[in-house]
Amino acid sequence: MNIAFDIDGVLTDFEYFLDYFGSKYFSKIEKKKVSKVTASSSISERFGYSKEWERKFYAKYLFWYARKYPIRENAAETIRCLRKEGHKVYLITARVLANRKDLMGTWIRHCVQRWLKKNGVTYDGIYYVSLEDCAKEKEKLSRELKIDYFVEDEPKNIQVLSEICKVLCMSADYNEEMENCVHVIDFGEIYRIIQSSENGGFSLLDYKERDILGAEEKEEYFQKLKKYYNDIPFDQMYLKKKEKYIQRVVAVWKRLFKVVYPFTVVEGEIADNTKGCLFICNHRSVLDVPLCYCILNKTKARIITKREFEFSLIGNFMRKLGIIFLNREDKKSGKITQNLIIQTLLHGGNVLMFPEGTRNRTENALLPFKMGAFYMAQVTGAPIVPIVIRKNGRKYDVVFGEKVYVGVMDELEKVKEAVQKYIEKMYMKI
Repeated sequence: MNIAFDIDGVLTDFEYFLDYFGSKYFSKIEKKKVSKVTASSSISERFGYSKEWERKFYAKYLFWYARKYPIRENAAETIRCLRKEGHKVYLITARVLANRKDLMGTWIRHCVQRWLKKNGVTYDGIYYVSLEDCAKEKEKLSRELKIDYFVEDEPKNIQVLSEICKVLCMSADYNEEMENCVHVIDFGEIYRIIQSSENGGFSLLDYKERDILGAEEKEEYFQKLKKYYNDIPFDQMYLKKKEKYIQRVVAVWKRLFKVVYPFTVVEGEIADNTKGCLFICNHRSVLDVPLCYCILNKTKARIITKREFEFSLIGNFMRKLGIIFLNREDKKSGKITQNLIIQTLLHGGNVLMFPEGTRNRTENALLPFKMGAFYMAQVTGAPIVPIVIRKNGRKYDVVFGEKVYVGVMDELEKVKEAVQKYIEKMYMKI
């Protein structure tokens, strides 16, 4: 088959770029907090400003975006797998200024191709279209290239393309009302849909649908679910690179903690050289993340943290550590994060989560736990290893608990309550 991908909004999370940098830019102008006024892929419409301000915004951020904005995880690996299976992959983009034939257009195209190479994206052809006639030009190219699937995010393009090929819409708030397309949230779903069109598919069930399954049906469903996640492309080389970087960083952090905040670890051998393990930890301090890296240095776990940090002063450093960023206000981000964690665990990687969901600033030992960690342990069969951190003066005491396994037939609510009580008792004993 012939498959076309847009770049902005498909290979990148353009919606978050608009919200984060648009809010930052216009808040600085207004000298007060500014948020979007409408769902639109146009930065001027999104924040209620004129086209002149849109030009100023892109003058400030376009070159940085073109060179450094992160690609969606597993995007490059999915495209490599599709091409390996015999599909033709084309990139068709309306990147700002890229279709121009002057020096500026040449420079933007150079940035695009350099960014693609840096992120390991391979393709059979790349085409640049104008912003003004984007839909019309994409339609023409799709006919010429005989495109079977087009992965797009812009509503006006989807409307036109859906008449000549199957459209997979990368979900964003500005396209959620679109019909005549299939909405997807990540490249795992894109791969599954394309494969299903040839080999027959597997339907994911929600919580309510799973609850009504009988014992044998549930066992069979979870076996298929595990296979579904195992078959989705996953960049294992990415994971190995992050693990090597973590090892170097932790060596420095351990020396710093030894001097400033010394810590002791009890039962730490439980975590030594484990693979495919889900660690859960209480969360009371911003130092919990570097401390967890130090105590888990032999396992090199990926840690989940809020997405507000992704483009902070330490954001690039955190990406190098392989941190998974979660936008807690976006359900779509939660599902994407869940898929990444499940894939990481099934491919032998370790993950650390803070099941309270946020930092505990109360007098209570713990905040109520979220359900996600227990569901992911159930799907993958990964053991849950509780970790408790408690600060006494300048010193940190760290205790590991016994491994907990979540069976297919276990009631997650009961498991969650039991584990929370277990961790609370551990915390009170320190």
